[in-house]
Amino acid sequence: MVGEGSDVLRGRCEYEMPTAEKARTIEQTKEWYSKASGVVFTDYRGLKVKELQALRADLRKKGGELHIVKNTLFRIAAGEDAAKFPADLHNGTTAFAFVFGSEPTLPRLCSITREPAAN
Repeated sequence: MVGEGSDVLRGRCEYEMPTAEKARTIEQTKEWYSKASGVVFTDYRGLKVKELQALRADLRKKGGELHIVKNTLFRIAAGEDAAKFPADLHNGTTAFAFVFGSEPTLPRLCSITREPAAN
């Protein structure tokens, strides 16, 4: 629980021991991250389940995988590399596309795009 005197509010973030499920997620994400030739960060807000499923299938055909992982768990899995990524890339409703093929395939990976909603 975050209280007034907590380390989080003072700008220091100390992680508690993760649960067994979170530890498995961190280890799996570390594996994806270490094997990937690239990672694409994407906001999946507004995509319907069928669109996410289609995107996942399309990525698998092209040598990638799309995973939705809690941002904190991704940062732990990425280790020191996480500090190199701009914070807005791994905050909010973020999905991570891990590219396991050659990097030139990156621009062809995602075929589903949405225009921002008009205000």
